[in-house]
Amino acid sequence: MRFLIVSLAVLTLAGCDPIIRKFEVTPAQLQCAGQVSVFWEASDKDGRLETDHPVIPPLPASAPSSGSQLVTVQQTTEFKYYFPGAGHREKVVSVSGEAKATQLNFTGTCDAVNGPAYGPIAVSATKAPGKLTKLTSNADWPVHVFINGQEIALGAGGEPIFPLPDVTAAGTYTITVPGVVGPGVCKEAGAEGGGPVGGGTVPAPPVTISVTGSCG
Repeated sequence: MRFLIVSLAVLTLAGCDPIIRKFEVTPAQLQCAGQVSVFWEASDKDGRLETDHPVIPPLPASAPSSGSQLVTVQQTTEFKYYFPGAGHREKVVSVSGEAKATQLNFTGTCDAVNGPAYGPIAVSATKAPGKLTKLTSNADWPVHVFINGQEIALGAGGEPIFPLPDVTAAGTYTITVPGVVGPGVCKEAGAEGGGPVGGGTVPAPPVTISVTGSCG
């Protein structure tokens, strides 16, 4: 009798469909072609991993019960993980193919003699991929932007005075206010502007720089 019960239990377990415990593809959205992480976990091996567009490197057609892999997608791609005739999961990674502008909000201090001083801001390739294609400022005075060894002059209207150099969009950005304009921007730091008697510093007017990369 005991042997019969054990045998029935084994047969019952053998007849169970595999269970997909987890299937994740992150991030779900990319501006440009790039890497995503694929993670899967199931109660059995030999699950199928498929995509509707090629990825590099290809995913294993017959997967172990759990695993992860970094792959590069070139366009919006659907990922599938399934067991034939049993459970299945789908995930979609959207690739817009168009880099979006990233806003850099600079703050600092104002000195009536030397002008404003702003701290640096680092921008990753995820936020600003490829080459720099657009750079603007919201300041109504000239601003010089320094990025990857290049100095880019923005006029009082916020646009570049000269064509943008061939430079990577990601990196550490710093800004200055050139010439006699700087002390003028910081006139409120002087005693005549209500600043500390004998000089001192006050908060600098904030400046927002808009950075746009490329998917090319």
